[in-house]
Amino acid sequence: HRQAVAGVERPLFPAATIRKLYQLSGGVPRLINLICDRALLGAYAREQHKISPALLAAAAREVFGRKRKQKLAPAPIWQRLLLVCLILVGSTLLLQNYLNRLPQAAPATKITIPIKRQPAPEVLHWQSTQPIGRSSVLAYKVLFASWGQEYRESRGTATEQAGKLGLSLQLRRGSLGRLRQLNRPAVLKLSDPQQQEFYVTLTALGEDSATLVMAEEVHVVSLATLTRQWFGEFALLWQAPPNYRGAVRPGDHGSMVRWLEEQMAALNGRSVSAMPVLEGQLLEEIQEFQAEAGLKPDGIVGTYTLILLNNRIGLQLPTLAAEQRG
Repeated sequence: HRQAVAGVERPLFPAATIRKLYQLSGGVPRLINLICDRALLGAYAREQHKISPALLAAAAREVFGRKRKQKLAPAPIWQRLLLVCLILVGSTLLLQNYLNRLPQAAPATKITIPIKRQPAPEVLHWQSTQPIGRSSVLAYKVLFASWGQEYRESRGTATEQAGKLGLSLQLRRGSLGRLRQLNRPAVLKLSDPQQQEFYVTLTALGEDSATLVMAEEVHVVSLATLTRQWFGEFALLWQAPPNYRGAVRPGDHGSMVRWLEEQMAALNGRSVSAMPVLEGQLLEEIQEFQAEAGLKPDGIVGTYTLILLNNRIGLQLPTLAAEQRG
């Protein structure tokens, strides 16, 4: 939440640091906040851009006192269960209110790769006869197939192949809430209990479960299972407007601003301005759209704003199915 408020999207806490954080805090939210707050202060003082496990451990020693040597024992099970129930109730109410404000997206595109449905596991492991090192290739095959395209590792990287198809590949870090908001199939990097990393494709996101394709097999898992093994890294495809070269900022003009003017005029039922500049009425409409979509209303039109705008104007693009189907 603090990173989102500060507008920071780069990963400050790597997966190894997050695992260390659980060991040190026992999963207690109050201690997580204290340790992370101290770690961020330490990183700022050292001019470091990521929180390493060593830096996190040093922050924990300052929080607990230098004489503390052992890991914090987890809270009693009844306390943890009560805390989880309270968090789930509160987050469900907030999420429902948030989802009601999101724009309606286009119907999902059906994946054409033949896949097998498997029982819901409590922990995801790589069990395919394919080497785990090929998991990213298999995941990108499913992702590209959801767009009606073929991915071949011999044709270059996923980014290169997307560009040749008129698409863009975004490599980001975020939350399930962000993926639900963007409403696009995505490749996720997971980690099993033995810390082996592998890739899967997220194809559907329900209220309490997610559909993943792993090595051409479908697994429907609970969101709790997914969040235990996923630390926020994802990749998704999206279709940029013609002549898009980067974020459009207030005061800009040109072909991209003309495109934005046409879309916002259509959405708001008004006529198109003759010489559009990203200011005045157009800027206000963009900021209002961003606020309604749950984005920072800064008027800067980048990837997230354009993906949600594509959803709003009704382009026929692949989306995350709202329901799990056999």
